[in-house]
Order: sequence, then C-alpha cells, then structure tokens
Amino acid sequence: MKHINEQQTDLDLMIGEYPIIDELKIGIKPYEELWNLYVLQEQKLVKQWKQGAIGLLDPDEVEQEFKKMFGTANKLAARFEQSKLPNPMKTAQKIKKDLFDFRPFLPIIRALCNPGLQKRHIDQIRTLINT
Repeated sequence: MKHINEQQTDLDLMIGEYPIIDELKIGIKPYEELWNLYVLQEQKLVKQWKQGAIGLLDPDEVEQEFKKMFGTANKLAARFEQSKLPNPMKTAQKIKKDLFDFRPFLPIIRALCNPGLQKRHIDQIRTLINT
C-alpha cells in the first residue's frame, strides 16, 4: 500500500485508500503464524535440539522457546478447528503432537547441559548408552 501511494504521489495522482489490505493482513496472520511455527519447529526442534551439539544448548532458552511454540501450536489448532479449516488444523495439531512427544526430553537436556557435568560423567553416560 505504501509503495502504491508513493507511485501515486510521484505521478501526481490522488492518493488512494485500500482498507481491504488491512483486512487481508488480519486474515492471513494465522496462516503466517502456522508457517513460521512450522519453520521454527523444523529448525529448532529437529536440527538444533535433536541433532545438534547438546553442549551448545541453553536449557532455559530451550524450555522457554518450547513453551512458546507449544502455546502457539495449541492456539492455532483451536483457531483453525473453530474456523472449520481442516488442513491447517491438521498441520497445527501435528506440530502440537510433535512438540508434545518431545516434552520428555526437556529434563534430559537440562541434565546434560548441567555445568557441573564432567568428563567422567559423560564417560559413564556413554558406557550406559553403549551397553
């Protein structure tokens, strides 16, 4: 809209108003949130939290971001269900389920990121995992 108004000004035309643009922005917001949540979930949850170096994670940050993502997924699933939009609802519910399934790993991340964890502890953990 700003770009159109700039062009109208440059051409000495009357500046138009486009109230529908604001309505469209409001209407597309839940879909944008869903897309951003999906991308964030894939980048954070899968790549960094599950496959990345555990020692580089901040457990407080992971937990805070997890709660925010879960809350957004829950809100979007309810919104799309209420709007009777099955495909976006299924996507939001899948993200919510994936996050719910990841929840038991939060205490493990917290324990493994403990600054008091020493090499001998990691060796003991490695031995337990390999047996």
